Amino acid sequence: MKSSKNNTPQAPDGFKALVLDIECIPMRGWFWGTRDQFIPLQMIEEDPRMICLAAKWLGSPKKDIEFYSEWGDGRTGMFEQVWRLMDEADAIIGYNSRGFDVKWMRAELAVEGFNPPSPHKDIDLFTAVKNQFRFPSNKLDYISQRFGLGSKTEHEGWKLWADVIDGCPKAQAKMEKYNRQDVVLTEKLHDYMLPWIPNYPNVALYAHGGRDMRAGTLRCRLRTGRSDMKSLSSFLAGVTIGVGAAICWAGWQMWSVIQQED
Repeated sequence: MKSSKNNTPQAPDGFKALVLDIECIPMRGWFWGTRDQFIPLQMIEEDPRMICLAAKWLGSPKKDIEFYSEWGDGRTGMFEQVWRLMDEADAIIGYNSRGFDVKWMRAELAVEGFNPPSPHKDIDLFTAVKNQFRFPSNKLDYISQRFGLGSKTEHEGWKLWADVIDGCPKAQAKMEKYNRQDVVLTEKLHDYMLPWIPNYPNVALYAHGGRDMRAGTLRCRLRTGRSDMKSLSSFLAGVTIGVGAAICWAGWQMWSVIQQED
C-alpha cells in the first residue's frame, strides 16, 4: 500500500482527536564551559517555558488550525486555550507528544494554577515509528520526507528562537508558520501510519447515532467553575486500548461499513 490516505475512513463524529505541537524556549543561566557541564540550580536565572501551540481536530480543514502564543494571547490566555483543547480531546496525536508536549503542557498548567483537564488517550507517532520501524533517523522531518508527505518549514536555527525571545514580529510570524506546518505533517503521518499504530483507541466507542455505544456521562466541575459533560467512553479512553494494530485498522474499516449502511 503506497499511502493510507485514500483508504482511511473518517473517524466517527463523536471521536475528538487533537493533533498538536508546542514550541518552547530554553532556560537561561550561567555556566563554565560548553561540554559535560553540571549546572547547579542556583546558576539558573530563568526557567524554560512553552511559548506557543498549534493544534487542529483530526480531519478538519487546514484553515481551521488554531494557534495560541505568549505574544498574541498572553500566558494566561494561551493556557486557557491549552486547557480547553486538552479537556475536549478524547485523544491527543503528536510526535513525541506523550513524553514531551503533553507532560510539558501539564506542568505549565499546574504552575499556572489549573486543575487537570479530562483524561485522554495518547497517540504518539514517535513511539510508533521507533517500535515498528528501523530508519537512520526518527526525526519528524526525515520520516515525513521518507514517506513522501512533505517537510518541516526551513528556518535559521537557534537565531529564530533568540529573535522570538527578543520580541521580533517577523520571527514570531515565522515561528507560527513553523508550528502550524508541524501540525500539518503530524496529521499526514498519522493518516499514513494508521495501520501501523498499535494500541489505537476503539473509535466505535465514540460513535453517534443509532449505534451509539456510549454507556453514560460524567459531570466534572473544575477550577474554572465550568461544568463539563464528558461521555463515559471519553473517561475510559484513558484506560481502554485496542488489541494491536490489526484490530485498530479493522475497527476503522468496520466504522466505514457502518457509515455506508447508514
